[in-house]
Order: sequence, then C-alpha cells, then structure tokens
Amino acid sequence: MKKVLQDHNSSQPLFMYMAFQNVHAPIQAPEKYIEKYEFIENKMRRVHAAMADIMDEAVGNITEAFKEAGLVV
Repeated sequence: MKKVLQDHNSSQPLFMYMAFQNVHAPIQAPEKYIEKYEFIENKMRRVHAAMADIMDEAVGNITEAFKEAGLVV
C-alpha cells in the first residue's frame, strides 16, 4: 500500500478500499494487545477491545502513509 501511495500521481484521483473486518470472527488477538485490557473482566470483551485496538493502529498506519506520500492536506 505504501508503494501505491508513493507512486501515485497526486493530480489524478485515487480510490483505495480497505476492508476492515477485524472485529468479527474469529475472535482472537495477540496476547500483547489483550494484556492492555486486563481491567475488563469478561474475556470475550477483552479480546474484542484488543481487536479494535489493532484496527485503530492499522488506520493510524494508513493515515501516516498518506501523510508521508503528501496526499493528506
């Protein structure tokens, strides 16, 4: 994705579709993300929170890639 953004001619339209189905089954996340939500008693909710955290991080990475490519005002 970064290469697409870096190579994109900014005078031309750009459409990117990012299908984030991260907070759907299977309900799983790396332990380092789950540990951040130990204060949530229900295990399933804790894992969902971790999954949402990962998705948020991915959106941040995409936003940063757009900025680096000079495609965000």
